[in-house]
Amino acid sequence: MYTLRTFTEESEVNNWLGDHYEVVRREESYPRFSELYLERFGRPHLADSDEQASEETKRCYAIVITQTDEQLPLFKNQPNYVMTPGGKTFSNLTYK
Repeated sequence: MYTLRTFTEESEVNNWLGDHYEVVRREESYPRFSELYLERFGRPHLADSDEQASEETKRCYAIVITQTDEQLPLFKNQPNYVMTPGGKTFSNLTYK
């Protein structure tokens, strides 16, 4: 059982991922990322250079899909870690 631990300016958030999860990164799998972005946010992803691109569009670099198919966006300005059931870091998903 994995947990996604995300830190924002205001809080620490833990989201249950389940026994397995998938990470879809914008730079590695853009067509799939775009589909998921549209499903999650209800609008298409725009290129960063597009003048209509929002800060949300520019900062979202990946989407994590949980065991139950929940979509959790990852943003460039926040640390993101996958944790084991024992509380140890399994994977550092922070944007590099």
